[in-house]
Amino acid sequence: MANNLTANPLILDTAGTLVVTCPIQISKIHWAIAPASGSITLSDRSGKVVYKTTIIAGATAHPADSDFLPLLNMDGLTVAVTGTIEVHVHLANTPIPVKTT
Repeated sequence: MANNLTANPLILDTAGTLVVTCPIQISKIHWAIAPASGSITLSDRSGKVVYKTTIIAGATAHPADSDFLPLLNMDGLTVAVTGTIEVHVHLANTPIPVKTT
C-alpha cells in the first residue's frame, strides 16, 4: 500500500515519515486499522509535536477518534508512523491534493 494524499481524508498506511509543505487544517484523526502495537506522531514543519498516540502491545481496541474543534491549524505536516496501520486524517479548508516534498 501507499499513502494517499490526493483525497480527503488523507490515508496514511506506510511506515516512515511524510512531509506536507503547505498549511493545512485538521478536523479529525481516525484509526481505520490499528496494529498490535504502533504509533503516530504529527509535527509541524518546525518539528513541534502537536499530536501523538501510541498503541500499547496487547491492546484490544483501536484508539478513539480525535476530533479537533477548533480545527488544528498546522504550517506543514510531518507524519511519523510505526507498525502496520491505516490512519485517516480529515482536512478542512485545505486544497487537495496537498503539496509534499
